[in-house]
Amino acid sequence: MTEPEKKKKKLSNTADSISSSIGSSSSSLNYTSAETKKFNKLNRMVEEEGVEDLVDYEEEDERRSNESDDDEMCVVANDVIHFRIVRNEGELDLNQQIDVNDIENTKRFLDFQPTFTHQLFGENEKIEGYENIRINIFFTNSLYCWLNIQYDSKSDDATDVKGILTAKDVEFPFSDYRAPPLYFPYTENLTEFKSKLSQPNTPKGEQIDVYYREGRCFEIYKASMSQIGAAHKPWQFLSLFFIDGTSYINDQDENWEFFLSYEKVKNTETNNFEYIPIGFSSIYPFFVMKKEGNQLVDTRRLRVSQFLILPPFQGHGHGRKLLLAIYTYATKGFKEQKAAVGYNALSFDEKTFPPRECYEVTVENPGDDFQAMRTKVDLEVCAPLFKAAKRKADETDRETFEDFKKRAKPITKLSDGQLRLCFEILWLKSLNENVNTTNEERNEFKLFIKKRLYREYDMEGAFEDDEERKEKLEELYQEQVNEYKVFLK
Repeated sequence: MTEPEKKKKKLSNTADSISSSIGSSSSSLNYTSAETKKFNKLNRMVEEEGVEDLVDYEEEDERRSNESDDDEMCVVANDVIHFRIVRNEGELDLNQQIDVNDIENTKRFLDFQPTFTHQLFGENEKIEGYENIRINIFFTNSLYCWLNIQYDSKSDDATDVKGILTAKDVEFPFSDYRAPPLYFPYTENLTEFKSKLSQPNTPKGEQIDVYYREGRCFEIYKASMSQIGAAHKPWQFLSLFFIDGTSYINDQDENWEFFLSYEKVKNTETNNFEYIPIGFSSIYPFFVMKKEGNQLVDTRRLRVSQFLILPPFQGHGHGRKLLLAIYTYATKGFKEQKAAVGYNALSFDEKTFPPRECYEVTVENPGDDFQAMRTKVDLEVCAPLFKAAKRKADETDRETFEDFKKRAKPITKLSDGQLRLCFEILWLKSLNENVNTTNEERNEFKLFIKKRLYREYDMEGAFEDDEERKEKLEELYQEQVNEYKVFLK
Protein backbone atom coordinates (compact mmCIF):
# COMPACT_ATOMS: atom_id res chain seq x y z
CA MET A 1 0.00 0.00 0.00
CA THR A 2 1.42 3.39 -1.02
CA GLU A 3 1.85 6.23 1.48
CA PRO A 4 -1.05 8.23 0.01
CA GLU A 5 -3.25 5.15 0.22
CA LYS A 6 -2.20 4.54 3.84
CA LYS A 7 -2.98 8.16 4.65
CA LYS A 8 -6.38 7.92 3.02
CA LYS A 9 -7.15 4.68 4.88
CA LYS A 10 -6.17 6.27 8.19
CA LEU A 11 -8.42 9.24 7.51
CA SER A 12 -11.26 6.94 6.51
CA ASN A 13 -10.88 4.88 9.70
CA THR A 14 -10.91 8.06 11.79
CA ALA A 15 -14.03 9.25 10.00
CA ASP A 16 -15.70 5.87 10.58
CA SER A 17 -14.85 6.09 14.27
CA ILE A 18 -16.38 9.53 14.59
CA SER A 19 -19.36 8.43 12.52
CA SER A 20 -19.99 5.57 14.94
CA SER A 21 -19.84 8.00 17.85
CA ILE A 22 -22.28 10.36 16.19
CA GLY A 23 -24.60 7.58 15.08
CA SER A 24 -24.77 6.00 18.51
CA SER A 25 -25.98 9.19 20.12
CA SER A 26 -28.03 10.77 17.35
CA SER A 27 -31.13 8.85 18.36
CA SER A 28 -31.29 11.19 21.34
CA LEU A 29 -30.12 14.12 19.19
CA ASN A 30 -27.28 14.65 21.59
CA TYR A 31 -24.21 14.52 19.35
CA THR A 32 -21.95 17.55 19.45
CA SER A 33 -21.38 20.12 16.76
CA ALA A 34 -17.64 19.61 17.16
CA GLU A 35 -17.99 15.91 16.31
CA THR A 36 -20.20 16.72 13.35
CA LYS A 37 -17.78 19.34 12.02
CA LYS A 38 -14.81 16.99 12.34
CA PHE A 39 -16.74 14.12 10.76
CA ASN A 40 -17.82 16.25 7.79
CA LYS A 41 -14.30 17.58 7.28
CA LEU A 42 -12.82 14.09 7.34
CA ASN A 43 -15.37 12.83 4.85
CA ARG A 44 -14.56 15.69 2.48
CA MET A 45 -10.87 14.91 2.78
CA VAL A 46 -11.38 11.20 2.11
CA GLU A 47 -13.46 11.93 -0.98
CA GLU A 48 -10.87 14.26 -2.56
CA GLU A 49 -9.46 13.01 -5.87
CA GLY A 50 -5.91 14.16 -5.20
CA VAL A 51 -4.96 11.68 -2.50
CA GLU A 52 -1.34 12.76 -2.64
CA ASP A 53 -2.31 16.24 -1.45
CA LEU A 54 -4.29 15.09 1.56
CA VAL A 55 -3.11 16.40 4.91
CA ASP A 56 -3.76 14.14 7.85
CA TYR A 57 -6.44 15.86 9.94
CA GLU A 58 -4.96 14.71 13.22
CA GLU A 59 -1.46 15.80 12.22
CA GLU A 60 -2.83 19.18 11.10
CA ASP A 61 -4.75 19.53 14.36
CA GLU A 62 -1.59 18.76 16.32
CA ARG A 63 0.42 21.21 14.22
CA ARG A 64 -2.07 24.00 14.86
CA SER A 65 -2.06 23.15 18.56
CA ASN A 66 1.74 23.39 18.65
CA GLU A 67 1.60 26.73 16.88
CA SER A 68 -0.76 27.96 19.58
CA ASP A 69 1.66 26.73 22.24
CA ASP A 70 4.48 28.61 20.53
CA ASP A 71 2.40 31.76 20.34
CA GLU A 72 0.44 32.21 23.57
CA MET A 73 -0.91 35.47 22.19
CA CYS A 74 -2.96 33.57 19.59
CA VAL A 75 -6.21 31.92 20.66
CA VAL A 76 -9.26 30.35 19.06
CA ALA A 77 -12.18 32.78 19.30
CA ASN A 78 -14.59 29.98 20.23
CA ASP A 79 -12.59 29.33 23.40
CA VAL A 80 -12.53 32.88 24.78
CA ILE A 81 -16.02 34.16 23.97
CA HIS A 82 -18.51 33.58 26.78
CA PHE A 83 -22.25 34.16 26.53
CA ARG A 84 -24.57 34.28 29.51
CA ILE A 85 -28.17 35.22 30.22
CA VAL A 86 -28.50 36.69 33.71
CA ARG A 87 -31.42 37.69 35.93
CA ASN A 88 -29.68 39.35 38.87
CA GLU A 89 -26.33 40.82 39.87
CA GLY A 90 -25.24 37.61 41.58
CA GLU A 91 -25.20 35.84 38.24
CA LEU A 92 -22.67 38.36 36.92
CA ASP A 93 -19.96 36.82 39.09
CA LEU A 94 -17.52 35.14 36.71
CA ASN A 95 -16.33 32.89 39.54
CA GLN A 96 -19.83 31.83 40.56
CA GLN A 97 -19.83 28.35 42.03
CA ILE A 98 -22.50 26.03 40.66
CA ASP A 99 -24.13 23.52 42.99
CA VAL A 100 -23.95 20.24 41.07
CA ASN A 101 -26.96 19.00 43.06
CA ASP A 102 -29.02 21.88 41.64
CA ILE A 103 -27.65 21.75 38.11
CA GLU A 104 -31.06 21.76 36.40
CA ASN A 105 -32.01 25.06 38.04
CA THR A 106 -28.65 26.73 37.49
CA LYS A 107 -27.65 25.31 34.12
CA ARG A 108 -29.45 28.07 32.23
CA PHE A 109 -27.10 30.63 33.80
CA LEU A 110 -23.88 28.82 33.03
CA ASP A 111 -21.61 30.22 30.38
CA PHE A 112 -22.16 28.92 26.89
CA GLN A 113 -19.67 29.37 24.09
CA PRO A 114 -19.97 29.74 20.33
CA THR A 115 -19.91 26.92 17.82
CA PHE A 116 -18.85 29.13 14.90
CA THR A 117 -16.85 32.36 14.77
CA HIS A 118 -15.47 32.21 11.24
CA GLN A 119 -17.89 34.82 9.89
CA LEU A 120 -16.33 37.41 12.18
CA PHE A 121 -12.79 36.19 12.85
CA GLY A 122 -11.92 34.43 9.60
CA GLU A 123 -11.63 30.82 8.53
CA ASN A 124 -9.14 29.93 11.28
CA GLU A 125 -11.33 31.59 13.94
CA LYS A 126 -8.24 33.10 15.56
CA ILE A 127 -7.75 36.14 17.80
CA GLU A 128 -4.15 37.34 17.99
CA GLY A 129 -2.15 39.71 20.12
CA TYR A 130 -3.74 39.31 23.56
CA GLU A 131 -2.57 37.66 26.75
CA ASN A 132 -5.32 35.93 28.73
CA ILE A 133 -8.18 37.45 26.77
CA ARG A 134 -11.79 36.77 27.75
CA ILE A 135 -14.76 38.24 25.87
CA ASN A 136 -17.94 38.39 27.93
CA ILE A 137 -21.19 38.96 26.03
CA PHE A 138 -23.92 38.89 28.66
CA PHE A 139 -27.64 39.46 28.17
CA THR A 140 -30.58 40.39 30.34
CA ASN A 141 -33.86 38.52 29.89
CA SER A 142 -34.86 41.19 27.37
CA LEU A 143 -31.55 40.52 25.55
CA TYR A 144 -30.02 43.88 26.39
CA CYS A 145 -26.30 43.29 25.98
CA TRP A 146 -23.18 43.98 28.03
CA LEU A 147 -19.90 43.71 26.10
CA ASN A 148 -16.83 43.21 28.27
CA ILE A 149 -13.36 42.48 26.84
CA GLN A 150 -10.73 41.54 29.44
CA TYR A 151 -7.01 40.83 28.92
CA ASP A 152 -3.69 41.18 30.72
CA SER A 153 -1.74 42.72 27.86
CA LYS A 154 -2.18 43.61 24.20
CA SER A 155 0.26 43.94 21.30
CA ASP A 156 0.19 46.83 18.83
CA ASP A 157 -0.97 44.60 15.98
CA ALA A 158 -3.61 42.73 17.99
CA THR A 159 -6.91 41.71 16.43
CA ASP A 160 -9.40 44.56 16.76
CA VAL A 161 -12.04 42.53 18.60
CA LYS A 162 -14.27 45.44 19.49
CA GLY A 163 -13.93 46.85 15.99
CA ILE A 164 -15.01 43.54 14.47
CA LEU A 165 -18.02 43.25 16.77
CA THR A 166 -19.13 46.83 16.18
CA ALA A 167 -18.04 47.32 12.56
CA LYS A 168 -20.42 49.60 10.73
CA ASP A 169 -20.50 47.77 7.41
CA VAL A 170 -20.12 44.00 7.45
CA GLU A 171 -20.83 41.95 4.33
CA PHE A 172 -22.35 38.59 5.17
CA PRO A 173 -22.08 35.61 2.82
CA PHE A 174 -25.14 34.75 0.73
CA SER A 175 -26.81 38.09 1.53
CA ASP A 176 -26.94 41.64 0.20
CA TYR A 177 -27.89 42.95 3.63
CA ARG A 178 -25.11 44.76 5.46
CA ALA A 179 -25.06 45.67 9.15
CA PRO A 180 -22.68 45.77 12.13
CA PRO A 181 -22.71 42.53 14.15
CA LEU A 182 -23.75 44.38 17.33
CA TYR A 183 -26.45 46.42 15.63
CA PHE A 184 -28.75 46.64 18.65
CA PRO A 185 -28.51 48.47 22.00
CA TYR A 186 -25.58 47.35 24.12
CA THR A 187 -23.32 48.84 26.73
CA GLU A 188 -19.80 48.42 28.04
CA ASN A 189 -20.82 50.06 31.32
CA LEU A 190 -21.53 47.44 33.98
CA THR A 191 -23.56 49.83 36.14
CA GLU A 192 -25.84 50.61 33.22
CA PHE A 193 -26.22 46.92 32.48
CA LYS A 194 -27.15 46.20 36.10
CA SER A 195 -29.87 48.84 35.94
CA LYS A 196 -31.49 46.91 33.09
CA LEU A 197 -31.69 43.65 35.05
CA SER A 198 -34.74 44.75 37.03
CA GLN A 199 -36.68 45.94 33.99
CA PRO A 200 -39.64 43.70 33.08
CA ASN A 201 -39.44 41.58 29.96
CA THR A 202 -42.75 41.13 28.16
CA PRO A 203 -42.72 38.79 25.14
CA LYS A 204 -43.65 40.29 21.80
CA GLY A 205 -46.60 39.04 19.79
CA GLU A 206 -49.26 36.51 20.76
CA GLN A 207 -48.88 33.41 22.90
CA ILE A 208 -49.60 30.31 20.81
CA ASP A 209 -48.49 27.45 23.06
CA VAL A 210 -47.84 26.58 26.70
CA TYR A 211 -46.15 23.41 27.95
CA TYR A 212 -44.48 22.10 31.08
CA ARG A 213 -41.27 20.25 31.89
CA GLU A 214 -40.79 18.91 35.43
CA GLY A 215 -42.99 21.61 36.92
CA ARG A 216 -41.43 24.44 34.90
CA CYS A 217 -43.58 26.51 32.55
CA PHE A 218 -42.60 27.33 28.96
CA GLU A 219 -44.42 29.51 26.46
CA ILE A 220 -44.14 30.08 22.71
CA TYR A 221 -45.06 33.35 21.02
CA LYS A 222 -45.53 34.32 17.40
CA ALA A 223 -44.72 37.87 16.31
CA SER A 224 -44.77 39.76 13.04
CA MET A 225 -41.97 42.14 12.10
CA SER A 226 -44.08 45.11 13.16
CA GLN A 227 -44.76 43.47 16.53
CA ILE A 228 -41.23 42.39 17.35
CA GLY A 229 -39.47 45.51 16.10
CA ALA A 230 -35.80 45.69 17.08
CA ALA A 231 -36.19 42.82 19.57
CA HIS A 232 -35.24 40.32 16.84
CA LYS A 233 -31.76 41.83 16.43
CA PRO A 234 -30.04 40.13 19.40
CA TRP A 235 -31.25 36.81 18.00
CA GLN A 236 -29.67 37.65 14.66
CA PHE A 237 -26.40 38.35 16.46
CA LEU A 238 -26.51 35.08 18.41
CA SER A 239 -27.30 33.18 15.22
CA LEU A 240 -23.91 34.18 13.80
CA PHE A 241 -22.26 32.03 16.47
CA PHE A 242 -24.53 28.97 16.32
CA ILE A 243 -25.92 28.69 12.77
CA ASP A 244 -23.26 28.02 10.16
CA GLY A 245 -23.45 30.37 7.18
CA THR A 246 -26.32 32.45 8.52
CA SER A 247 -26.73 36.13 7.69
CA TYR A 248 -28.87 38.92 9.03
CA ILE A 249 -32.35 39.22 7.62
CA ASN A 250 -33.53 42.44 6.00
CA ASP A 251 -35.71 43.92 8.72
CA GLN A 252 -37.12 46.45 6.28
CA ASP A 253 -39.19 43.58 4.88
CA GLU A 254 -42.43 43.39 6.84
CA ASN A 255 -43.19 39.83 5.69
CA TRP A 256 -40.84 38.17 8.19
CA GLU A 257 -42.48 36.24 11.02
CA PHE A 258 -40.92 35.07 14.28
CA PHE A 259 -41.52 32.28 16.78
CA LEU A 260 -40.00 32.79 20.23
CA SER A 261 -39.64 30.37 23.16
CA TYR A 262 -39.44 31.44 26.80
CA GLU A 263 -39.35 29.94 30.25
CA LYS A 264 -41.85 31.70 32.49
CA VAL A 265 -40.45 32.11 36.02
CA LYS A 266 -41.93 33.90 39.01
CA ASN A 267 -39.57 36.29 40.78
CA THR A 268 -40.08 35.63 44.50
CA GLU A 269 -38.73 39.07 45.43
CA THR A 270 -40.96 41.15 43.14
CA ASN A 271 -43.77 38.59 42.75
CA ASN A 272 -43.69 39.34 39.01
CA PHE A 273 -43.19 36.89 36.17
CA GLU A 274 -39.94 36.89 34.21
CA TYR A 275 -39.51 35.47 30.73
CA ILE A 276 -36.16 33.83 30.07
CA PRO A 277 -35.35 33.53 26.34
CA ILE A 278 -34.80 29.96 25.16
CA GLY A 279 -34.81 30.09 21.37
CA PHE A 280 -36.31 31.54 18.25
CA SER A 281 -37.08 30.87 14.60
CA SER A 282 -37.54 33.27 11.71
CA ILE A 283 -39.74 32.25 8.79
CA TYR A 284 -40.59 33.89 5.50
CA PRO A 285 -43.77 33.33 3.46
CA PHE A 286 -43.27 32.89 -0.28
CA PHE A 287 -46.33 33.10 -2.46
CA VAL A 288 -47.05 30.00 -4.54
CA MET A 289 -49.68 29.39 -7.20
CA LYS A 290 -51.07 25.90 -6.59
CA LYS A 291 -53.20 24.09 -9.15
CA GLU A 292 -56.51 22.77 -7.87
CA GLY A 293 -58.46 21.15 -10.67
CA ASN A 294 -58.55 23.65 -13.51
CA GLN A 295 -57.86 26.63 -11.24
CA LEU A 296 -54.73 28.25 -9.85
CA VAL A 297 -55.03 29.03 -6.14
CA ASP A 298 -52.89 31.65 -4.41
CA THR A 299 -51.16 29.94 -1.45
CA ARG A 300 -47.88 30.38 0.36
CA ARG A 301 -44.81 28.36 1.21
CA LEU A 302 -43.34 29.00 4.67
CA ARG A 303 -39.56 28.78 4.67
CA VAL A 304 -37.77 28.36 7.99
CA SER A 305 -34.75 30.62 7.66
CA GLN A 306 -33.19 30.49 11.14
CA PHE A 307 -33.82 28.11 14.02
CA LEU A 308 -31.90 28.29 17.30
CA ILE A 309 -32.30 26.86 20.78
CA LEU A 310 -29.66 28.32 23.10
CA PRO A 311 -27.12 25.69 24.28
CA PRO A 312 -28.17 25.65 27.98
CA PHE A 313 -31.66 24.60 26.89
CA GLN A 314 -30.75 22.06 24.23
CA GLY A 315 -31.54 18.39 24.73
CA HIS A 316 -34.82 18.99 26.60
CA GLY A 317 -37.33 18.90 23.74
CA HIS A 318 -37.68 22.66 23.28
CA GLY A 319 -36.64 22.48 19.63
CA ARG A 320 -39.35 19.88 19.01
CA LYS A 321 -42.00 22.09 20.61
CA LEU A 322 -40.90 25.15 18.64
CA LEU A 323 -40.97 23.26 15.34
CA LEU A 324 -44.39 21.81 16.14
CA ALA A 325 -45.63 25.34 16.84
CA ILE A 326 -44.54 26.34 13.33
CA TYR A 327 -46.31 23.30 11.89
CA THR A 328 -49.44 24.14 13.84
CA TYR A 329 -49.35 27.63 12.40
CA ALA A 330 -48.95 26.21 8.90
CA THR A 331 -51.84 23.79 9.29
CA LYS A 332 -54.51 26.34 10.21
CA GLY A 333 -57.78 25.19 8.69
CA PHE A 334 -57.16 21.52 9.53
CA LYS A 335 -58.28 21.61 13.17
CA GLU A 336 -60.06 18.26 12.97
CA GLN A 337 -56.83 16.47 12.00
CA LYS A 338 -54.60 18.05 14.64
CA ALA A 339 -55.46 15.54 17.33
CA ALA A 340 -54.68 12.68 14.93
CA VAL A 341 -51.18 13.92 14.18
CA GLY A 342 -50.26 14.99 17.70
CA TYR A 343 -50.63 18.76 17.46
CA ASN A 344 -51.98 20.75 20.38
CA ALA A 345 -55.62 21.78 19.98
CA LEU A 346 -55.01 25.52 19.96
CA SER A 347 -57.51 28.23 19.15
CA PHE A 348 -56.25 30.99 16.86
CA ASP A 349 -57.93 34.16 15.65
CA GLU A 350 -57.60 35.69 12.20
CA LYS A 351 -55.36 38.47 13.52
CA THR A 352 -52.73 35.94 14.54
CA PHE A 353 -53.20 33.75 11.49
CA PRO A 354 -54.03 35.44 8.20
CA PRO A 355 -56.64 33.54 6.16
CA ARG A 356 -54.22 32.75 3.32
CA GLU A 357 -53.59 29.00 3.19
CA CYS A 358 -50.10 27.53 3.57
CA TYR A 359 -49.11 24.96 0.96
CA GLU A 360 -45.96 23.59 2.62
CA VAL A 361 -43.17 24.25 5.12
CA THR A 362 -39.58 24.12 3.89
CA VAL A 363 -36.22 24.78 5.55
CA GLU A 364 -33.38 26.88 4.18
CA ASN A 365 -30.08 24.96 4.18
CA PRO A 366 -30.72 22.85 7.31
CA GLY A 367 -27.66 21.88 9.35
CA ASP A 368 -27.05 18.27 10.35
CA ASP A 369 -28.26 18.66 13.95
CA PHE A 370 -31.41 20.50 12.93
CA GLN A 371 -32.19 18.02 10.14
CA ALA A 372 -31.94 15.12 12.59
CA MET A 373 -34.35 16.83 14.99
CA ARG A 374 -36.66 17.82 12.14
CA THR A 375 -36.82 14.27 10.80
CA LYS A 376 -37.61 12.89 14.24
CA VAL A 377 -40.48 15.39 14.62
CA ASP A 378 -41.75 14.74 11.09
CA LEU A 379 -41.82 11.00 11.75
CA GLU A 380 -43.91 11.67 14.84
CA VAL A 381 -46.31 13.75 12.74
CA CYS A 382 -46.51 11.27 9.86
CA ALA A 383 -46.69 8.00 11.82
CA PRO A 384 -50.48 8.10 12.40
CA LEU A 385 -50.98 8.77 8.68
CA PHE A 386 -48.81 5.93 7.42
CA LYS A 387 -50.72 2.90 6.19
CA ALA A 388 -48.63 -0.22 6.61
CA ALA A 389 -48.87 -3.05 4.08
CA LYS A 390 -51.74 -5.45 4.45
CA ARG A 391 -50.51 -8.86 5.49
CA LYS A 392 -53.17 -11.18 4.11
CA ALA A 393 -51.95 -13.42 1.33
CA ASP A 394 -54.75 -12.38 -1.01
CA GLU A 395 -54.20 -8.64 -0.54
CA THR A 396 -51.25 -6.86 -2.13
CA ASP A 397 -52.46 -3.26 -2.26
CA ARG A 398 -49.55 -1.68 -0.40
CA GLU A 399 -49.91 2.06 -0.19
CA THR A 400 -47.66 3.85 -2.67
CA PHE A 401 -45.76 7.03 -1.87
CA GLU A 402 -48.08 9.06 -4.10
CA ASP A 403 -51.07 7.77 -2.12
CA PHE A 404 -49.36 8.72 1.12
CA LYS A 405 -48.34 12.17 -0.12
CA LYS A 406 -51.82 12.95 -1.43
CA ARG A 407 -53.30 12.18 1.98
CA ALA A 408 -50.55 13.53 4.25
CA LYS A 409 -49.48 16.79 2.61
CA PRO A 410 -52.70 18.77 3.19
CA ILE A 411 -52.57 17.79 6.85
CA THR A 412 -48.86 18.05 7.67
CA LYS A 413 -47.73 20.69 5.13
CA LEU A 414 -44.36 18.91 4.94
CA SER A 415 -42.25 19.23 1.81
CA ASP A 416 -42.31 16.40 -0.72
CA GLY A 417 -38.73 15.47 0.20
CA GLN A 418 -39.54 15.16 3.90
CA LEU A 419 -42.70 13.21 3.18
CA ARG A 420 -40.74 10.72 1.08
CA LEU A 421 -38.08 10.43 3.78
CA CYS A 422 -40.72 9.72 6.43
CA PHE A 423 -42.54 7.27 4.16
CA GLU A 424 -39.39 5.24 3.58
CA ILE A 425 -38.36 5.20 7.25
CA LEU A 426 -41.86 4.24 8.40
CA TRP A 427 -42.01 1.51 5.77
CA LEU A 428 -38.69 0.10 6.99
CA LYS A 429 -39.95 0.34 10.57
CA SER A 430 -43.11 -1.62 9.71
CA LEU A 431 -41.02 -4.36 8.08
CA ASN A 432 -38.70 -4.65 11.08
CA GLU A 433 -41.49 -4.68 13.65
CA ASN A 434 -43.59 -7.38 11.98
CA VAL A 435 -42.31 -10.87 12.75
CA ASN A 436 -44.16 -12.22 9.70
CA THR A 437 -42.38 -10.00 7.20
CA THR A 438 -41.40 -12.04 4.15
CA ASN A 439 -38.33 -11.78 1.94
CA GLU A 440 -40.64 -10.73 -0.88
CA GLU A 441 -41.82 -7.74 1.15
CA ARG A 442 -38.25 -6.75 2.03
CA ASN A 443 -37.23 -7.00 -1.62
CA GLU A 444 -40.16 -4.77 -2.55
CA PHE A 445 -38.85 -2.10 -0.17
CA LYS A 446 -35.30 -2.55 -1.45
CA LEU A 447 -36.39 -2.14 -5.05
CA PHE A 448 -38.36 1.01 -4.17
CA ILE A 449 -35.29 2.63 -2.57
CA LYS A 450 -32.93 1.55 -5.34
CA LYS A 451 -35.18 3.00 -8.03
CA ARG A 452 -35.10 6.36 -6.27
CA LEU A 453 -31.33 6.23 -5.83
CA TYR A 454 -30.92 5.28 -9.48
CA ARG A 455 -32.84 8.40 -10.52
CA GLU A 456 -31.18 10.73 -8.01
CA TYR A 457 -27.64 9.73 -8.93
CA ASP A 458 -28.42 9.65 -12.66
CA MET A 459 -26.83 6.22 -12.98
CA GLU A 460 -28.11 5.49 -16.48
CA GLY A 461 -24.87 6.46 -18.19
CA ALA A 462 -22.59 6.76 -15.19
CA PHE A 463 -21.15 3.24 -15.50
CA GLU A 464 -20.20 1.28 -18.59
CA ASP A 465 -20.25 -2.00 -16.71
CA ASP A 466 -23.62 -3.23 -15.40
CA GLU A 467 -21.98 -5.16 -12.58
CA GLU A 468 -20.16 -2.06 -11.38
CA ARG A 469 -23.42 -0.09 -11.44
CA LYS A 470 -25.18 -2.79 -9.41
CA GLU A 471 -22.40 -2.81 -6.82
CA LYS A 472 -22.55 0.97 -6.46
CA LEU A 473 -26.33 0.91 -6.19
CA GLU A 474 -26.15 -1.76 -3.47
CA GLU A 475 -23.56 0.31 -1.61
CA LEU A 476 -25.80 3.40 -1.75
CA TYR A 477 -28.77 1.36 -0.60
CA GLN A 478 -26.92 0.01 2.44
CA GLU A 479 -25.76 3.52 3.35
CA GLN A 480 -29.33 4.78 3.09
CA VAL A 481 -30.73 2.00 5.28
CA ASN A 482 -28.02 2.57 7.90
CA GLU A 483 -28.96 6.25 8.04
CA TYR A 484 -32.60 5.30 8.50
CA LYS A 485 -31.82 2.87 11.31
CA VAL A 486 -30.75 5.80 13.49
CA PHE A 487 -34.40 6.86 13.65
CA LEU A 488 -35.69 3.38 14.46
CA LYS A 489 -34.01 3.14 17.86
